[in-house]
Amino acid sequence: GEARQVAAVREYLSARPKLAAAVSLEGYCSDVIAYAKKADVFLTTTKFDGFSLSILEAKAAALPVVSYAMPYLESIRPGTGALTVPQGDIEAAAEAIVGLFGDSDGWEKLSRQARVSYEHFSNYDQWAQYESLFASLGSDRARPDMTCDCESMRVILETLLEHVGISF
Repeated sequence: GEARQVAAVREYLSARPKLAAAVSLEGYCSDVIAYAKKADVFLTTTKFDGFSLSILEAKAAALPVVSYAMPYLESIRPGTGALTVPQGDIEAAAEAIVGLFGDSDGWEKLSRQARVSYEHFSNYDQWAQYESLFASLGSDRARPDMTCDCESMRVILETLLEHVGISF
């Protein structure tokens, strides 16, 4: 679980003192916005998510987001202040972050988009979405819109299968 992940990160950082000096593992805190305001970018490496409040918190602080691809997640689609990389591609995530630090105009643009996206999602009614979903079960409306590209469809289906515990 989480303790094992933290231990792995600490071990990794112990071998890299310069990187360790720039990383702070804070653990639980109730005021994440204060930390977000000190950051320049938000990295999330979750494999699947439904509605990521951590992404929304980052966007509240106008942080550009770097995330693994989750084509079904509206909060990281193009134009929302987020860059996505292939699932599990740590090098691509690192390159995206380094690229942002080398492109102040690009960073500014994503920062503005992130804040606008936060404003949009801050009015998002999750309960209404769930009610709509449950009301549509069994009807023709229950069928999802599958008009996305093949790569997005592959990621969506792999995520679904992994989420329900089916190996492939």
